[in-house]
Amino acid sequence: MLILLIPSAFGHKLIDSDENHSYDTATVIPDIELSRAIYTELEPNKQNYYAFEGNKGDTFFGEIVIATISVDRMNSKPSELEPKLAIIADSSSISKIKSQVTGSNPPCDLSHTMGSGCFYNVNSNFPYSVPSGFSAVVFENTLELPTEEFYEPFSMTEYSQRQTVSFDIPEDGQYYIVAFSDELFDNNTYTLATGFIEDWSALDLVTLLPYYVLKSNLALGDYSLVYMMLFVVAIVAVVILKKKKFF
Repeated sequence: MLILLIPSAFGHKLIDSDENHSYDTATVIPDIELSRAIYTELEPNKQNYYAFEGNKGDTFFGEIVIATISVDRMNSKPSELEPKLAIIADSSSISKIKSQVTGSNPPCDLSHTMGSGCFYNVNSNFPYSVPSGFSAVVFENTLELPTEEFYEPFSMTEYSQRQTVSFDIPEDGQYYIVAFSDELFDNNTYTLATGFIEDWSALDLVTLLPYYVLKSNLALGDYSLVYMMLFVVAIVAVVILKKKKFF
């Protein structure tokens, strides 16, 4: 069943991201065009850093979404977390990115998202340091909360869209993505998705895919799939034991 879901699930391979609160410890995204997802959270007074090597002409796709299980279920209150997404690069590249995303026809590749558009406000309000010769462009969510939700089959989870960002990488070089927020809440989990090219092999579909589906649910705090798997294993075990007893 998991294998059949893949064509429509847009399954991002997962990247682990721990203690990436500086440029030196930034989580490395090996190829920004390959489909990847990072399930993580924002901590008080800390930012999350990601790094990738950009190649001129490649397409950047990045999106922040919030799992709707990250809510106050007792009060049925949707998450109000609005992480900001900053792109950090040399000043010339940032200037060219700004020209693209603020132009009359800004790029918006929706081929790899279930969101309904590229919604963001662009500014330069990055309140943290940048490497020498680098600048920042910040993408803020402009959707009114609670935003429209969509179901993502890969993680079997409902998500609430924040900003979706797409542009052509203007120059070869080192780029950083920084996620941060002015305000935190009881639950500050989010998902950063990057890339649009699937690279699942046949072996991945029967090894990595089930593992990633389970891991993504655990990262989001959803244990229903775990209970389901234990239930299935228990049934199989009972059937096997009964067959052995019969024979």
